Amino acid sequence: MRYLLFVFLISLGLFAQDKSADAKSAQPPQPSSTPAQTGPGKDAPAQTSPASRASGWQVQEHKGVNGTREVALVLDSENAVGGGAGLPQAHLAIRCSKRKPEVFVNIGGRFESVPGKPEVVDVRIKFDRASWARQQWLAAADHEAAFALRPDTLIKRMAASKTFQFSCTPVQKGETTATFKIGDLKEKLAPVADVCGL
Repeated sequence: MRYLLFVFLISLGLFAQDKSADAKSAQPPQPSSTPAQTGPGKDAPAQTSPASRASGWQVQEHKGVNGTREVALVLDSENAVGGGAGLPQAHLAIRCSKRKPEVFVNIGGRFESVPGKPEVVDVRIKFDRASWARQQWLAAADHEAAFALRPDTLIKRMAASKTFQFSCTPVQKGETTATFKIGDLKEKLAPVADVCGL
């Protein structure tokens, strides 16, 4: 009798482990988030760790669902957001499809939204030695990225500048500034200008 009980308990334990393994294998894979997948109302792209940070603009190109050419230029900030060692860089991205450009910045944390306007965030931007300019950008669904309201104008200014600084306030943190070296943007934009409508 004890032997049968022992066998029953062992088989019950194995069955529970099998069910747990089946449940894990049945879980759908988590989608990776990239600049080409994000937008206002969508989640922001994943962050890059400082150790794996690429140098200069990275060009990503693929065909959309209907065969439309889509291009994204992505640049990591020179500094860690928040100023601490080991923290992620911010991403500056220019995405183009059907002659429509988008510009957004991902900070790897949630933006503080404007009171009464949860889809809007306050930012400050600066080019080279120019003065800081205050703007309001649109937030992604997860508030980890913000989109410029006039991307075409912003891209033209970026193409004529060497540095771009982006200042914002993450949730429950003080103001933080990301610095981007954008000097080679004009060269990188040239092959994809038709896709961006520039």
